[in-house]
Amino acid sequence: AGRPSKLLLEVKEAIQLFSADAVKVHNPPTNFTYLGNWYHDGFLYHVTHDVEPAVPTIEELALFQDCAAAEDIVHAQNQIASLRLKLEDRVIVTSGELLGMTGTITSISEEANEATVSIDAKEGIMDVVVPPIHLRKSVRVTDRVHVAGGAGDSRVGWVVAGDGTELHVLEDKTAQP
Repeated sequence: AGRPSKLLLEVKEAIQLFSADAVKVHNPPTNFTYLGNWYHDGFLYHVTHDVEPAVPTIEELALFQDCAAAEDIVHAQNQIASLRLKLEDRVIVTSGELLGMTGTITSISEEANEATVSIDAKEGIMDVVVPPIHLRKSVRVTDRVHVAGGAGDSRVGWVVAGDGTELHVLEDKTAQP
């Protein structure tokens, strides 16, 4: 199971199978075209404009950690996280002019793809509208959490440490998820 190795068909193999005239090698040399089809790292690469928004799960995203650009991984992680936001969640803004500011979600509009966040700024409390993809839950030490993916999936416990990229959770063995 899992994702197959990156190169299913190496360029040299493609040339041997189809001839040097039929295969056009691109840069990087793991990309080539054959009969008008583009192959990237041995996979047929297809572009379409007939798509519905799709957000991978954390488990699916992990399969691409070694082959996707870091900014693409971060973007997908933000999409995944934004699906779990709800009213009254404490959040942190992850991009734009309000980067790093924290607040509380006061409304969410899935149709408009926006959330209203009440932020305690120097000027006082202000309500701002932010796309959910630019928000992350802001979890602090002592917060009680329900782990929603990964090795600790469905566990409940208290945050005892964290640095923004990972949390250390003391599991509550008596809790029901």
